[in-house]
Amino acid sequence: MTDSESIRLKIIEADQRDVGKGIVRISERQMADLGVGEYDVVVVKGAKSTSALVVKAYPTDEDMDVVRMDGLIRSNVGSS
Repeated sequence: MTDSESIRLKIIEADQRDVGKGIVRISERQMADLGVGEYDVVVVKGAKSTSALVVKAYPTDEDMDVVRMDGLIRSNVGSS
């Protein structure tokens, strides 16, 4: 992966209905920047790396530079 294929986002807690599904939610703009579509597999990097399915952000998050992920994914990347 090159720097042009990566973005830096603030991690926020997943909505309860997404917990345990192995997904991360990012905006459509961020998906376009990465060149990925909905339900593509992405690598999430922190202190460690893990993979997840990318899903379109909720409308309230669309203009924010955030990624929503559940506790398991946060743990897998070494983020609190």
